[in-house]
Amino acid sequence: ETKKGALAVDEPERAAELFLGMLNGRVQLRALLGVSGALSEAELERRVEHSVSSFLRLYGPASAETLASVRR
Repeated sequence: ETKKGALAVDEPERAAELFLGMLNGRVQLRALLGVSGALSEAELERRVEHSVSSFLRLYGPASAETLASVRR
C-alpha cells in the first residue's frame, strides 16, 4: 500500500507489529492466562475501529506530509 500511496510506512515490520499490538493489546495475554473472558462483539468492533483509525492517522498519506514538513 505504500507504493500505491495509500500508506506512508518507512518500516513495514515495525508498523505491522504496532498494528497487531493495538488489536491484541492485553486481551490476548489475559485470555491466555485465563483471567478474562471473551470480549463482546461490540467491544471487538470498537477495538478494531480504534486500532485502524489510529494506524491510519499515524501511517496515512497525510501523516507523511506532516512528518516531512516537520523534518525540513
